[in-house]
Amino acid sequence: MISVRKTRVSLFIESNPEDILIVQDFLSVGGSKTRMISVSTVEKALSILEAEKVDVILLDSIEINEKNIEYLIDIQQRWNHLPFIVITAFENRWLSKNTAKLSIRYFLYKHSLNSDILINAIESAIENQELLNELNRRQKDLEKSEIRFRMIVEKSMNGILILNKSGEIEYMNPSAEKILGSKDNPDLSIINIDFREVVATTETQEIRIPRNSHKVVLESNSVEIPWHNGTAHLIVFKDVTERKQYEDILKSTLERLEISNKELEQFAYAISHDLNEPLRSITGYIQ
Repeated sequence: MISVRKTRVSLFIESNPEDILIVQDFLSVGGSKTRMISVSTVEKALSILEAEKVDVILLDSIEINEKNIEYLIDIQQRWNHLPFIVITAFENRWLSKNTAKLSIRYFLYKHSLNSDILINAIESAIENQELLNELNRRQKDLEKSEIRFRMIVEKSMNGILILNKSGEIEYMNPSAEKILGSKDNPDLSIINIDFREVVATTETQEIRIPRNSHKVVLESNSVEIPWHNGTAHLIVFKDVTERKQYEDILKSTLERLEISNKELEQFAYAISHDLNEPLRSITGYIQ
């Protein structure tokens, strides 16, 4: 499949008409699909950026001065998705001094500039910036996803903790602290639980914790996760004490009901036997 290069729009900030013509000629050679908009001042560049869709900004290094520096910083902050290419005739020492406040990655020297160098530099700068923009976008999406995930974890009714390979607790959500205790809460103490059995299997485990006059019953599951260049265990558990109490009550009730049914069967058998005995006597007498 042949890729079709789309038209690029470059904004050239240059006050020298001769340099504008030279750059325009370079872009018109070799079938370049770059449309150039030229402005003589940084202030005019702001107006163009607000009205036009621009892909790259070309900037003569002479425009980087005390008068324009704040405008240029403003442009970079507001249009931070656009790459800057500085065209200069100065040495690196001068550039480093005057571009320190700006984030500029691409420099072209006038004495070696030609059509191929300029066109390739524009394409490379745009493609690299697009990759950087995509990376930044994904990073922001990841940060938003992490925030949402943390909110879910923090608000979860289930206890969630992360246990490192040494058996130390790396993280506990509020529900876990409420169930197990927290070092930050003087009224509670961390319960000394051996989680080795929990993390040894992916099956649901039952843990019983002594708490004052009763026992707290937990159901827990564990899964191994990546953690700080290694692995750790994510343990999720919930308090099922009330459910277990109801199950125990139900079990006890069923046991009593079964005993009662057996006693009722025995009673019914005895009654039936007592009723049948006179009938058998009468039947024998008649015969």
